[in-house]
Amino acid sequence: MYDQHIRHAVLAAVCFSNKDVNNFAEEDPGRFLDNTWKLLPESNPSLRFRGLYTIRNYSTALMKMEGFLSTLKPESVFHEYDGFPIATEYTRLVNRTATNLDTARRYLGIKMISAALLQALSELSGGDAPIAYFMGDITPQDDRSTLAAHLPPVPAHGVRHEDDKNDLFRLLKHGRASSSGFDLQNSPVSLYVHRCLDDETQRACVAAARAYIKGDETRETFLGSVPPHLVTSISRAAAFMAFTRRDQLLAIAARYDT
Repeated sequence: MYDQHIRHAVLAAVCFSNKDVNNFAEEDPGRFLDNTWKLLPESNPSLRFRGLYTIRNYSTALMKMEGFLSTLKPESVFHEYDGFPIATEYTRLVNRTATNLDTARRYLGIKMISAALLQALSELSGGDAPIAYFMGDITPQDDRSTLAAHLPPVPAHGVRHEDDKNDLFRLLKHGRASSSGFDLQNSPVSLYVHRCLDDETQRACVAAARAYIKGDETRETFLGSVPPHLVTSISRAAAFMAFTRRDQLLAIAARYDT
C-alpha cells in the first residue's frame, strides 16, 4: 500500500472504532448504562433465565462488570490519528467517557452492596436462592410484594436529600433509560442503601462487598463492615419475602440490632 492508502485505511479504522464505542460518550448516563446492562446476560448466561438466577449469580455478574469498568481508562476508549477527531472533539469524548464511567462504577458499587447483603443473608438463612425469592418478581402483583416495600424509613442521620439533578440519585430512583428482561429498571433497594451510607462508608462497603463476592472475605466480615441498622433493616424486610426463612432472618436482624 502507498502511504496515502495506509493513512486512509488507519483513518477509516479509527472512525469505525470510535463509532463502535460511541455509547461511552452518551450525554445521558442512563443510556450508557442501558448498554452495560445488555452486556450482563451475554457474559453471564444464568441471567438469561428470568426469575430463576440466584443471588450469587447476580452479585457475581455485578462484581465482574464493576471490576471491568474500574480498570478501564477513558483515554483507552476512543482513538485519534492525524488530527481526527479534532482536538476539541476528542477532549469532549474522553471527558464524557470519564464522567459516565465514574457514574457507572458508583452505580454498580451500590448495587453490589445490596446484592452482597442479600447473598450473605441467604447463605446464613439456608443457602443461595433465586433472587426473586428475596426481592420479589420483576413485575410484582401489588405494592407489598417487593422487598423494598417492607423497608423502614431511612434513618434521619443517614438521609441524602432528594436530588433528581444528581445523575446517581436519579438513576437509582427512576431507573436506566429502558427496562431489561432480567432486572428492575429502577433500584429501590439500592437507593435505600445509598441513602443510608455516607460517601466514605459507601466506598468501604463496596470494597468489602467485592472481597466477599470474590471469596476473599467471609460473609461475617462483610456484614461487620456494613452499618448494623442497614443489615437489620434488610433482614427484617427479607423476612416478609422469604417467609420459609422468616425465623432465621429475624434472628440475624436481632443479632445486628443496636
